[in-house]
Amino acid sequence: MKVAVVIPAFDAARTVGAVVREAVAAFGGGVYVIDDGSRDDTARLAAEAGAVVVAHAQNQGKGRALRTGLARAAADGFAAAVTVDADGQHPIDEAPRVARCDTDPDALVLGIRDLA
Repeated sequence: MKVAVVIPAFDAARTVGAVVREAVAAFGGGVYVIDDGSRDDTARLAAEAGAVVVAHAQNQGKGRALRTGLARAAADGFAAAVTVDADGQHPIDEAPRVARCDTDPDALVLGIRDLA
């Protein structure tokens, strides 16, 4: 199954490059950064790191950025997507496990951090 990585980003220039490089290494491509109206170098750094960048002209919020990214990944032929934040708070090495944990094409799988 082809799995994309969707990364909503707003003013994430400080961290987005590293997150994209880790996602490309873990998934081998299909990494989409939705630049949600950033005023910094988020889009350029994401593209240089290997992401397909889709830009919103102005900030529309994380929900809209996720919808944009998921729609683009589906249009490009991906059967599933994993979403991670651009600030690096989600460990990319866990993302392939999340992507493999259910074979139902209509499933929504959520990862929950163990903060105990």
